[in-house]
Amino acid sequence: MEALQTVKDMFPRISNSDLMAPVDNVAVSTEKLRLRLMEEGVSEEAIRDSEQIMKNEYAALQNQLLLLKQKQVALIDTLRQLEVPLMKSRKLEANQTGYSWWISTTAQKAGHS
Repeated sequence: MEALQTVKDMFPRISNSDLMAPVDNVAVSTEKLRLRLMEEGVSEEAIRDSEQIMKNEYAALQNQLLLLKQKQVALIDTLRQLEVPLMKSRKLEANQTGYSWWISTTAQKAGHS
């Protein structure tokens, strides 16, 4: 039981609303890329293409992170659902152990009387 509590304390609960809170819209600047490509004498068309490629790659990465966040929420939800039966099982086990001890102690006292 202590081990379960220790692990539980290592991973504090985060509300689903906090986990699923919208990600702030992060603006990605391509200004440094643009300036560097201009220094190299790259054409405006190639610069725009490069900026678009960078923005597309960033959007794909952002989508992957969102999917990972959704998987994390699902995993945490599953763990919470498993935690309840585990705790009930531990309590039942503790109660049965205590009851068995009480029966054996009572039987021993009855035998010595």
